[in-house]
Amino acid sequence: IWNSDEIIGETGVVIGEEGAIQLLGHPTHGRVEVKNIFGDVLYEEGVDYTVEGNKVKRIIDGNLPYFEVDEYFRKEPNAHIILKANPESIEFSFPEQRYIYFSEGVDGFNKYISISYQVDQVLCEDLIVGDKRLQAFVETLKETKRANLLLYGDSITVGCNATGTVYGGNVSPYLPDWNTLVKLYLEKKYSAEIKVSNQAVGGWSTIEAVDNFEKKCGEALSSTDLFCIGFGANDILTELAQYKQRIKILIDGYLQANPNGNVLLYSTLLPNNQAIGWRTNHALFEQVLLDVAAEYKRVGVAKISTVFLWLEAQGKPTRDLLANSINHPNDFGVRVYAQTLLKTLLGEEFL
Repeated sequence: IWNSDEIIGETGVVIGEEGAIQLLGHPTHGRVEVKNIFGDVLYEEGVDYTVEGNKVKRIIDGNLPYFEVDEYFRKEPNAHIILKANPESIEFSFPEQRYIYFSEGVDGFNKYISISYQVDQVLCEDLIVGDKRLQAFVETLKETKRANLLLYGDSITVGCNATGTVYGGNVSPYLPDWNTLVKLYLEKKYSAEIKVSNQAVGGWSTIEAVDNFEKKCGEALSSTDLFCIGFGANDILTELAQYKQRIKILIDGYLQANPNGNVLLYSTLLPNNQAIGWRTNHALFEQVLLDVAAEYKRVGVAKISTVFLWLEAQGKPTRDLLANSINHPNDFGVRVYAQTLLKTLLGEEFL
């Protein structure tokens, strides 16, 4: 998404019947295609919406889906009382405490919109570059045409909430989770056989990761070519020093069993900053991962947090990238994960 002149399936949600979606770029030529999130309804410019600069604005009598203001910023929580809206970061003023709409099912994102358009120039070509510390893994993959990947992370690594998974409702457009996208891409590009063992568990932080490391990962460590570690989304109360210590325990445990192995660390997306208390050290964990990787020869870092911060800097509210309004990526966010991981692994060989 950062080095293309075509943006496909950028997601957004309209709040209020005259609300608008901020786009990453300015549509400058060609057709702007606006569909529902499932891809089976095409909306009409001038009837359902207008394009004004880098915004898609809903026409009040049109058919573009939207949340009523009181539906998304609720007077009473619809699921979790901990999802309090932060009055300093929401775009409306209310006399009382509000709560963020939350849903893990299809209802959570069925009002989202998918937008495709062209721009005159790439948005940020050098946002992510290849990590040379993982070059040995890639060269071996190209030579042997096979690789075993072991994934260890939280619910985002489990696969929440891509539409092609049970967590995303198994609905159109049936996008697989990000790790399946990575597997399929590597298999196609290098005519290789990629085996993935996914030992991620929803809700886990680095505490549970360390406590259950041997039980969850022990048998597979010695045969794993690339150990992918992605914790942080649930480490709301974790101090940076604790986070560093626990990540190193996981790396050292793997390398003890597999001294010639490779490790791909990946930072987390950033929780919705319109919810109080959810975003703490999340953006800082990435630098910890970079510091840890510098201590090893074959440990690389995919900078997911950097990409999500960049998306926000372009004016995208975090909620536009989420399926549950708080901390699970929607299809666009899932593709961001896959693209960032593949670019980190493959560098200029990606796309």
